[in-house]
Amino acid sequence: MDNSRSIKRFSPLALLIGIPVVLAGGAMFLFKTASRLYDGTLRRGENRMVKLPIVTESQEHAIMKADIEFRAKVQRWAETAPNAEHRIISHDGLSLCATAYTRESPDWAVVVHGYAGRGMQMTEAAKGFYDMGYNVLLPDCRGHGKSEGDYIGMGWHDRMDIINWAQRITEWDSGGRIVLYGLSMGAAAIMMASGETLPGNVKCLIEDCGYTSVTEEFSYHLKHSLKIPKFPILNTVDLMCRRHAGYKLKEASALEQIKKCRLPILFIHGGKDYFVPTEMVYRLYEAADCEKELFIVPDAGHGVSGNISRKSYWEKIESFTRRCFDRI
Repeated sequence: MDNSRSIKRFSPLALLIGIPVVLAGGAMFLFKTASRLYDGTLRRGENRMVKLPIVTESQEHAIMKADIEFRAKVQRWAETAPNAEHRIISHDGLSLCATAYTRESPDWAVVVHGYAGRGMQMTEAAKGFYDMGYNVLLPDCRGHGKSEGDYIGMGWHDRMDIINWAQRITEWDSGGRIVLYGLSMGAAAIMMASGETLPGNVKCLIEDCGYTSVTEEFSYHLKHSLKIPKFPILNTVDLMCRRHAGYKLKEASALEQIKKCRLPILFIHGGKDYFVPTEMVYRLYEAADCEKELFIVPDAGHGVSGNISRKSYWEKIESFTRRCFDRI
């Protein structure tokens, strides 16, 4: 048999049938992968596709050894200090919840939690500000804790919610001075808020280990955690995010928003952060065209700078905030 003639006879038909099959299979794979990524990262729920970071064994041992007594004090404080639950309605109709720890003070700290967390997981930071003389507000971001929402805003829609909480504080106390503090996703949220018109009572911002943008953070984890190419997966996730969550991944950029910030900002990051890579903070710091400070904790991983170097961490925060407030 002449194999070359046979190939010529059947190749057009094979191509006619095969190409659509291959394209359909590729499209189905793309859709399923993107759906898993969206559901596992941006949809409200417990099954996270990208796991939160685990510090090294030596760091974990050091943190646990140093924190046993401290965490017990924090727990006692959280259970006994005067507090109340409050709610606001977001710009798009969600009921958002926050816990306020109050004392006789004109100063407020809005403490914003990270990805897949909730406000009451930030009691260590809350007690830090409370001990410095602040009232403290611990919001649950949309899609987290007791707040409504079926998606995670990654800081973008949360930026407007933070502004609304700051406005609520000014309703309680028109002379109240406010510092915005955020960790990880919460840090990205306050940086994104910094590019908007903030209430005049907001005097400064402190961001700890926030990312430059949602697109860059997702791209980083697609490559290093999930081992899959960002194109065209991330483009498809972006389409799903627009449809289900109402925002584009590319617009959720702390790097672009921080360029418009006119308030003093303290940038904090761990020198061994491999979840939100340390290099991001240097670009954020460089992009900020305002009064700014940079504090790197060399041996800290993601979100544990305050545990690894608690004394210097809070000394830096106190000196920064007091300097910003004393000039008023």
